Amino acid sequence: MPSDDLQYLLDVAREAGQLALSYFGQVTGEQKGDGTLFCRGDTETEQLIRARLSVRWPDDAVVGEELAGAEDIGEGRAWIIDPIDGTLNYLYGAGEWCISIGLSDGGRPVMGAIYAPATERMWYAEAGGGAFRNGEQIQATKQAELSNNALFGCDSVAIDRIGLGVAPRKRNIGSAALHACYVAQGTFCGTLYAVWGLWDVAAGMCICEEAGAPAWRLDSSRLEGLGEFRATQKVKGIVVICPAQLRDAILEGIAPGAG
Repeated sequence: MPSDDLQYLLDVAREAGQLALSYFGQVTGEQKGDGTLFCRGDTETEQLIRARLSVRWPDDAVVGEELAGAEDIGEGRAWIIDPIDGTLNYLYGAGEWCISIGLSDGGRPVMGAIYAPATERMWYAEAGGGAFRNGEQIQATKQAELSNNALFGCDSVAIDRIGLGVAPRKRNIGSAALHACYVAQGTFCGTLYAVWGLWDVAAGMCICEEAGAPAWRLDSSRLEGLGEFRATQKVKGIVVICPAQLRDAILEGIAPGAG
């Protein structure tokens, strides 16, 4: 059973999802400074999430992809929001998009909910409690070796520019958060982010950690927290999420100098 705090977060994610669904495939996007798109669904969904979180946790910091917020998540509690991850899919009526809400405490992701309203899938976790999808516990793949028929998630930068000398077939479904969910449930053997924001990975890192797939740097060390990064800026540096038994094979396959 989810804790009271996690259940509240799930309720917020579902409410936000219903709001986002009301605009799904029916709005046009506007271009941001970095060339990515946002729309009315993004901003209104983030506003709703912020309002609901402030009712229960009025003293917590909040940072979101669209409405910014705290410059640094610091050592306290901070909610990290991507109101619609996969905006391009959302604008064109493709169902691979989601609401992603993560909680960082002391820089470490400790709670997360990722909700895909178009397909009614909810992934969630809190530190020490396991990872779940729609009430069923999930785990990352237990395979001991990489396979030619395995799937590996890559973001839009990585899929074109980073050569993986590993067997898995690269896939980009257009949502960084859903890539993490697919790792957590064993669909992907791992996923790689080359250019990312805290809102892309905060919830997913917690869910994957609880499912048995930590986040790794290129030097094979664990990425356990996000406090070292600026909350409102994109990070350019490779992070891989995968089970420990596949870490070396995946990291060794990344082209030299890619990071």
